[in-house]
Amino acid sequence: MIPTGRKLNKIEQRQNSKIFILLIYYSIIMSDKTVPLKLPSGLVEELDELVEEGRFHNRSEVLRHGARIVIYIERGLLPLSVKAEHYAYDEIKGKFERLR
Repeated sequence: MIPTGRKLNKIEQRQNSKIFILLIYYSIIMSDKTVPLKLPSGLVEELDELVEEGRFHNRSEVLRHGARIVIYIERGLLPLSVKAEHYAYDEIKGKFERLR
């Protein structure tokens, strides 16, 4: 589920299973609700860049993804090692893209 580049231990496999179940629950079973939201213009520009890069279809998809990540972190379903790995990957990828 979460690409880590290494074999997952049993605890991480269990956590990934929980994440998968939550993803299904929040994506399919729950009905969508509209939430009014104000964001700084710089953050909206970052969201738009993610959409323009093709990483997401629209702003709402980016925000839903971010909300899921917050839930996973706050519920302890995303281990720190995975969080650090994703952060490092995104930082390195961003630096390479800026060099182009």
